Amino acid sequence: MPMPASYELFVDRELFVVRWRNPTEEGAHALALEVEKQHREIGVPLVFVFVVGSDCPPPSKQTAEVMLRRHERVYDITQTVRAVVLGGSLRQTVMRSVMTAMTLAAGLRGQPFAVDKTMEELARVVQHMLGRDADQLLRAMVANGIINTDEAGLTVQDAAESA
Repeated sequence: MPMPASYELFVDRELFVVRWRNPTEEGAHALALEVEKQHREIGVPLVFVFVVGSDCPPPSKQTAEVMLRRHERVYDITQTVRAVVLGGSLRQTVMRSVMTAMTLAAGLRGQPFAVDKTMEELARVVQHMLGRDADQLLRAMVANGIINTDEAGLTVQDAAESA
């Protein structure tokens, strides 16, 4: 049985969204290259978002270390890094708490980092920062398979309106 892809992307100019599906060292390396390429192509700092769904297994310790080293490179070419941990299980709640603590540490280093509770919250932030329509952004991410309608907070009819 083939392994699922490490991640999926949604890119719209300076908005760079990655949905981790199965974190791997190879995926972390490849993602860093893609982020750097997008930054070179558009020439402005990115709004980098990573999404972790309830179906995403935690990375191994070694993979997590590689991801952290690669993401440190990403910080230099971003205006902000945001995370969304989807789901309401104990594991996701703990992950959000850990990331919130990381937010405080990152803020002390001068690195912009924030944790959004939902995709809707993220879309509102992106609307404020980049002027993208929040509902259109959510529908586009559903259409691209980054999130599903439930994760977007949309009804099936809302999502169909973008098709």
